Amino acid sequence: FRPAGPAAERAPRERAEVSAAPATGTAPAAGTAPATGTAPAAGSAPATGTERTIKPDEWAAEIEAMGLTGLTRELALNCQVAASAGDSIQLKIDPGHEQLTAPRVKENLAQALNEYCGRKLRLEIAVTAPDGETPALARQREIELRQQAAVQAIENDTGVQAICDTFGAVVDGERVRPVD
Repeated sequence: FRPAGPAAERAPRERAEVSAAPATGTAPAAGTAPATGTAPAAGSAPATGTERTIKPDEWAAEIEAMGLTGLTRELALNCQVAASAGDSIQLKIDPGHEQLTAPRVKENLAQALNEYCGRKLRLEIAVTAPDGETPALARQREIELRQQAAVQAIENDTGVQAICDTFGAVVDGERVRPVD
């Protein structure tokens, strides 16, 4: 198998070096993925000269806008923004998720934040119980609410009730799944 294109495209790619410096405004070469643990997100990088500020109440949406993937995404989803001011962002992560704070993963998150905000930020992650709900906890709560609603809908369905009454059946709520 030979990829189509000039010989330069067929040459092995050199490993990109990871830096926590802000984006330079140049796009990665076509077909390459950034070495940050992120996927390129359309419109995620600010225009030249534009800077973004991380807002604690919009953290989940900003994670999506950054296009994070893998462990970097899991780290961000399990963190709560404690403070974001100037060139510093402070996150809290529950001690039960401390394993996500490996140096390489933190470095990837710092680089993604730098690129997203358009400037170099100092990222600090405190291993302490968050004061509120993290995006991961919010997602889990939504899943549980959808599950409860699905079980309730099945149990309240007159057709299902008639079948249960006729055959002495019982709805197994553990087997009920919400329809996406």
